Amino acid sequence: MPSAAQRCNLLWRSMIMHIDNNPGKDSRRNIGKALMKARGVIHVHSSDHRPHRVLVSHDTDYTLSFEILAQLADQRPGVERVAWSGTI
Repeated sequence: MPSAAQRCNLLWRSMIMHIDNNPGKDSRRNIGKALMKARGVIHVHSSDHRPHRVLVSHDTDYTLSFEILAQLADQRPGVERVAWSGTI
């Protein structure tokens, strides 16, 4: 039987989102801030080496990846989910 910590971690999922038009550092920072305000988002990461990709970790007890994607799509048309782990 999994421990309490293992059960908790089973609820965390990650996804990679692709953003069109390689956003600059300030734009990525604003995207990250907006995503961190979303219910259930635990962590947001982007890189200067791959500025069109954003990694988002979230707790599936509070939100699903398509809900996060819809929120970002309102701000950035052309965003899409390209990879995810576990429950979407």
